[in-house]
Amino acid sequence: GGDQAPAAVVASALQASRDGLATILVGDESRIVPLLREQGGAAASVQVLHTAEQIGMAEAPALALRRKPRASIMCATELVRRGEASGVVSAGNSGAVMGAAVLVLGTCGVERPAIATVMPTKQGHMVLLDVGANVDCAAARLVDFAWMGVAYARCALGLEVPRVAVLSIGTEAGKGNRVTREVSECLERSALNFVGSVEGTGLFDGVADVVVCDGFVGNVVLKVGEAVWEWVAGVVHELLVRDGELAPETREQVRRSLGLGDYREYGGALLLGVNGISVIAHGRSGPKAIAQAIALAATAADSGVVEDIARHFHSAARAGVTTT
Repeated sequence: GGDQAPAAVVASALQASRDGLATILVGDESRIVPLLREQGGAAASVQVLHTAEQIGMAEAPALALRRKPRASIMCATELVRRGEASGVVSAGNSGAVMGAAVLVLGTCGVERPAIATVMPTKQGHMVLLDVGANVDCAAARLVDFAWMGVAYARCALGLEVPRVAVLSIGTEAGKGNRVTREVSECLERSALNFVGSVEGTGLFDGVADVVVCDGFVGNVVLKVGEAVWEWVAGVVHELLVRDGELAPETREQVRRSLGLGDYREYGGALLLGVNGISVIAHGRSGPKAIAQAIALAATAADSGVVEDIARHFHSAARAGVTTT
């Protein structure tokens, strides 16, 4: 899956192999095997599982998953369910990736999974969710997202007590729409470290470690952020090329700083709330981004985030209480 598939995916699998991560490429072997040969030969830690069916980017996920039970994303996710793979990574149809995860892996006590991404801030990093799985959300779902985001921040960012905020149009109490106000009230009463609302201008200040929003807003934030970064990076690169007097160490520092906002450095977004690791990579991902997504899947599998989320929601269900 992805705009540059299968060449970019094959290249990323070989890179992951060089980094010590074994991968299974699931798809049409008549297209995959020649690419493996062209790109340096098949590594021992890169396997190929053949399936001729695939789900295109423009296909309706629910219908396609029913019509194509042997689609590559279904087969790959099945490997995770059987314990033959630690996680699944795809830059293809994100709706199909999520649908396959829910159908094959099942959810771990949540009503709706959420897509969570790690983004840079002035203070380090934050977890933003949902960034595309649920475009319309009731307040209860956003509260669920907050608990899942905290589990992710604990496991992936090493934060003992992550700070949680709701993305809104202002920081003052009472600002926002009905849903954001209701979510804030619920989180205020919860056991989470809720720090209030954060608005767009303060999103990257680092005032919160977990920021919650619905998938429509989150996806817009994510893509606007990528577009702004690309524009700024292009302008800075042009200035660096024109300015021959800038010290080499300064140039390198500028390049490192710009790299903090490069989506390719983060690889993909983790689907939280399913019984397994599923990573959704950007559709336009090249080899570097997909290799990072594979690394993310490996790290997430070792982190215990799935088990952490399952413990919380199963405990809440046994107690007969809501997650608030």
